[in-house]
Amino acid sequence: MDEDRAADGPHDHHAVYGHLRALMQQGRSEAAIAEARRIAAQATAPVIVAQALAFELGAMINVDDLTGYAPVLDRAFALLDEVDDATVAGELHAIAGSVACLHGALERCVRHFEYSRRQLATAPAWVGAADAWYDLALGCSQAGLHDQALDAVERANALYTVLGLSDEETGAQIRVRHAVSVDHRGDTATAVRLLRKVVNDFQRGAVPAWSVDRAHIAYAAARLSALGCPGVPDLRGLLDGVGHDVDERTIRTLTPVCAELAAGDGDAALALLEAGPVHHATFGVAESHRLCALAHALAGRLPLAIAAERAASRAVHLTLDPLSALFVDGVAARIDHENLRRVADRYADAALTDPLTGLPNRRRLHEYATALLAARTPAAVGVADLNGFKTVNDRYGHLAGDLVLQRLAGVLTRAVGQGFAARYGGDEFVLVLPHVDLSGARDTAHRIHAAVAAEDWNSLVPDSALNLAIGWSHLTDTGLACAIDRADRAMYQMKARTRRS
Repeated sequence: MDEDRAADGPHDHHAVYGHLRALMQQGRSEAAIAEARRIAAQATAPVIVAQALAFELGAMINVDDLTGYAPVLDRAFALLDEVDDATVAGELHAIAGSVACLHGALERCVRHFEYSRRQLATAPAWVGAADAWYDLALGCSQAGLHDQALDAVERANALYTVLGLSDEETGAQIRVRHAVSVDHRGDTATAVRLLRKVVNDFQRGAVPAWSVDRAHIAYAAARLSALGCPGVPDLRGLLDGVGHDVDERTIRTLTPVCAELAAGDGDAALALLEAGPVHHATFGVAESHRLCALAHALAGRLPLAIAAERAASRAVHLTLDPLSALFVDGVAARIDHENLRRVADRYADAALTDPLTGLPNRRRLHEYATALLAARTPAAVGVADLNGFKTVNDRYGHLAGDLVLQRLAGVLTRAVGQGFAARYGGDEFVLVLPHVDLSGARDTAHRIHAAVAAEDWNSLVPDSALNLAIGWSHLTDTGLACAIDRADRAMYQMKARTRRS
């Protein structure tokens, strides 16, 4: 493709899209990464650059190499203000949600998926929008959100039909993952029915265009045979010529395992399973345990079969339990947001609110402190700095950092009660506690530290050590700026003591 001739028109955008899509369709993600980087470096139209970056990110997931994804993601999202394209925005949010899922950041994952759904609902009908719905379905499926995944794949298929791309309609990857997850939860009869439908639909239709779908159809048949179902066609020939991304590699490992189970040789199945490679993002950690259980049962080792089934059950619960916690956190976050909106609405006319966190901004902070000084109201002033925030931005990107700041704003609002919390800049916040001396301020600091420690930061940024350093001073006639300066010095003295201890 001659990228030098790219103008800003939709023809060029769609041509670039089709070029990169063909590589992904063939399972050539490594080639897609290289080509996407070349296009992003050479193109001048923001929509083409953003689309190329989206392909690069999607291909990075496919090859299980997220090295350096954060700056690519940040650059892509930064372009959305110039692009104003619902398809690109929906695609990027779907990809960002999938990456968050791989990192175990479930709350961030669900947020991105919901943003993706809302963007794609307004996108025009073209193949890019259909593919984006399908990518959203893949991400939801990987996160265990199977109802949402099935809805998204139906939307994708409906668009493929409208566009006359009936050979793109399949959803095999989504449906097989769903069926396997149903089996993990103990409903083997339903899993068998769902897998049979995938196989039967394939036998009635054309060979899917996407390499990864062909691999999943082959696995559906193999999995049915492993469960002892009669009359299942041998579809291992579909694996010939499929790509080498992580899902295809996993299926190449697990399909022969299922064949040995179907042949009644549990020991051979175990040997193949242990040889790997198995990427757990394909069907979940529980799949290896489930196949182990079937193998041990065939070999007559019932205690080991039971132990493997229990391990599969534990893996399922480790996936599902965070969803319950996320629901509770979501309600709490909604309450925090409602409280912040009330504060924001109060000061909106004077532009006194920080747009990211909903907290009062510097201007409102100075007005508040000036009123306290005029009324000679004693107060403590605190400066709070978020330790570990730079690492969050470097590791997960600025979008994740923004979510951390929004969550922290809610924590501070709750912890200061009738006090005042403002965003001063970056990851620095200023707290004002009227009618409170330094001893009372330190009590508030203990509450804040406890509240920060109690937050489930892992749902946003796993393995990030986040904590606050807070310094305090009195608000005196010398003014707020001097009080902030004294509190700032106290905060850094506290940090120095912490490092020495």
